[in-house]
Amino acid sequence: MRILAPILFVFFCVLKGAAGAAQPEVSPPYVPVDKVEDYVTARLNEASDDLFATEGTVYAMVKDRIVLSANDASIYILNPPGHTTPDWRSGDRARVVCSVARDTVLTDDYRLICRAYSVVKRGEPLEPVKVDLENIGSGAMDMRVVRTEGVITDVFRDEVDPHFIYLILSSMKSDITLTMRGESEEAYKRAYALLDAAVSVRGLCILGSRGVRRYQGRHIELAGLDRIHVLQAPSPATLRPVPPAREIPRIQLRRFPHRMSLRGTIVAVWNRIDALVKTEDGRYLRFHLTRGATNMPAPGTRVEVHGFLRFNSFFAGLFNSEVRVLGPSTKPPEMPMVLSPRQILYDRAGRVRIDPLYDGHIVTLEGTIKDMVNTLPGGASCIIEQDDERITVRLGDLPVPVVGSKVRLTGACRILFEEYGKYLTRLKGFELVPRYPSDIVVVANPPLLNARRLKFILAVLLAVAIAIVVWNISLRHLAERRGQALMREQFARTASEVKADERTRLAVELHDSVAQNITAVALLLETVGRLVDANPAAAKNQLAAATQMLRGCQHEIRACIWDLRNLALEEDNLSVAVNRAVEPNLEGAHLSVSLDVPRAMLTDNLTHALLRIIRELTLNAVRHGKAKNISIKGALKKRHLTFTIADDGVGFVPAKAPGIAQGHFGLQGVRERLRHFNGHLTVKSSPGKGTQMTVDLDLPESNSNEGLV
Repeated sequence: MRILAPILFVFFCVLKGAAGAAQPEVSPPYVPVDKVEDYVTARLNEASDDLFATEGTVYAMVKDRIVLSANDASIYILNPPGHTTPDWRSGDRARVVCSVARDTVLTDDYRLICRAYSVVKRGEPLEPVKVDLENIGSGAMDMRVVRTEGVITDVFRDEVDPHFIYLILSSMKSDITLTMRGESEEAYKRAYALLDAAVSVRGLCILGSRGVRRYQGRHIELAGLDRIHVLQAPSPATLRPVPPAREIPRIQLRRFPHRMSLRGTIVAVWNRIDALVKTEDGRYLRFHLTRGATNMPAPGTRVEVHGFLRFNSFFAGLFNSEVRVLGPSTKPPEMPMVLSPRQILYDRAGRVRIDPLYDGHIVTLEGTIKDMVNTLPGGASCIIEQDDERITVRLGDLPVPVVGSKVRLTGACRILFEEYGKYLTRLKGFELVPRYPSDIVVVANPPLLNARRLKFILAVLLAVAIAIVVWNISLRHLAERRGQALMREQFARTASEVKADERTRLAVELHDSVAQNITAVALLLETVGRLVDANPAAAKNQLAAATQMLRGCQHEIRACIWDLRNLALEEDNLSVAVNRAVEPNLEGAHLSVSLDVPRAMLTDNLTHALLRIIRELTLNAVRHGKAKNISIKGALKKRHLTFTIADDGVGFVPAKAPGIAQGHFGLQGVRERLRHFNGHLTVKSSPGKGTQMTVDLDLPESNSNEGLV
């Protein structure tokens, strides 16, 4: 048989590698059972599918799993799903070839999978170890098949892995969990029928669990319900009454294995399956219905309760209970105690001291409903505030008061506790459990503007304000974009109109001066052609006049070109603008300018005309008057503009001044420009005494180019 194991392993390796390239046949290393854990742990992080062999005694078998033991050590080996169950039995000595599978949930854990095996030697079947339930926790029975006795006190399906059913086996001093596979509902019903039965069980004692369900303590794994033998079936005749409080053991015996019974009146109900009952001897106990039960009687009902007794340092109760209605209570109801929550929670010095003696008693609280609680099971709950203490009220299916209302609530006081380990119970506070709709009295309705409504209104106003701000910002941005677009359009339109006005002005000036002068020159030249033979002297005079007219045309064209290039119109100060316009034509003469005329009061057309007039008169003073000093003074008074140009030139007789017939257009052009603005020119001069020319005009009411034109 020892030779058979290597042969089977080689055969297995050949089958495994048939689809790939040929590999050299290597026998798996042999690892003793007591060294397997160290060997696997050292190689767990390696990406290897190596096998190893081990040998030991088959100590236990549970369906597709076995326990292999040797040298006071044991390992747990799984048979792969779909493989036939090996034909070994407990007591056989077997050699097993194993592979290691990493756990899918806990990546640092592993499972041993059986890949090949051989029975080295048949042995006598091993009998289970008979052990008391309280001794299983010592660890001596780990990985052993044990037989123990107790009472089934709870049955439920595993909420993590629904393929398993859990049973709680209890003794006078301890309890342990039994696990077994049971996918069908029929298996669960058969297991539930064992509740409160005294049984003997046979199974594998395991420390912890590596399956889907994570279990830290010791439990017994059963191969099936046939491993449970009923010693005493549950029967109402075996029920014992709950003993008096003085007879209930406090520490040594924490649980009674069988169900016990009590009679009393239900004081309060919460979660639809939990209740406080006042026994016939005046004690307050709690009880919890069996799973799936919903037929909890109403408060004030006299009942008989059968359940498993559980108690701690302060309270006692029955769980997994069955209840039988005996009828309405004939005793008068307990008068409520009107008190403050602080009387239950604090001592007179203000220190925390929760009084457990209030548990089950009927009390009345008066305060304000602060909030609703929707996270607790068993219907509606709310929070009442009294004396700066907030207490949870279990309303269940009773009417729910409005948040913010002042109420008077009456109900059973339920002390809350939490257990730390086996021996320490800490009190956490208390809840109020009303019994009837009449226990809820609304003293005052909530104010129209309570804190919650005020917060809601403020939130709405804040949202509206934010929406208005966002809307205003968006409107402002939209208005800015529209305004900029309109401004660009206005600028383009204004620029186009200014260009059109400037072209019109130039066309008018060219037509009124240059074009007419050229026409006159053409007529004079025709006259010269007719007189050149008959009257040469007259022809010469006409030719001189034509020449002078051509010079005037030349001067006018230069003035137009100056208008296109000159930047004097851009000046904000009229005196500076005059200096820039006149300076190129001074030819060394001294110029003095003093104009008290705001530039903003003049339109561009009027400013342009004034600069042309001043430039023309200054040019005449320099060229014809031979002036060395020129003075320009003016002022604006009540929309009447007056300015004077005086020089120290040779002077002339105004009545005999040459005009258009002699080819001189200067003074005539000035008068023509002033005529457009309803102005006039006054000339004072005499030979040898210089010249003074005064311009007077009234500003139009409309200060715009269109009105002036």
